[in-house]
Amino acid sequence: MGWRFLSKLIFWGILQQDAFDKVDCASPIERQEYMLNIVIDICDKEYNFSGFAEVGPYFKKVINVLKQMNYALFKSDDFFKEEKELEKLLAESQVAVEA
Repeated sequence: MGWRFLSKLIFWGILQQDAFDKVDCASPIERQEYMLNIVIDICDKEYNFSGFAEVGPYFKKVINVLKQMNYALFKSDDFFKEEKELEKLLAESQVAVEA
């Protein structure tokens, strides 16, 4: 993954907070650590794209789901719903590992 997408993942998934949102305006350390580990896992994965044109739209979707997770109460049903959506999205572009 290129540095551009990595920096956007870190910014939107970890650093950016919405001061006007009652959930996202402040995050407890447990939530910050949880989200940081998700972003690190995303960055460590290998992806399978047929061309560079697919990369931007794909990671915009990933970032959107991360943002929705940040707006949901930590470990709430909505939070876990968004996390499942993220897992589904990440599985779409994973490199298949042959045994």
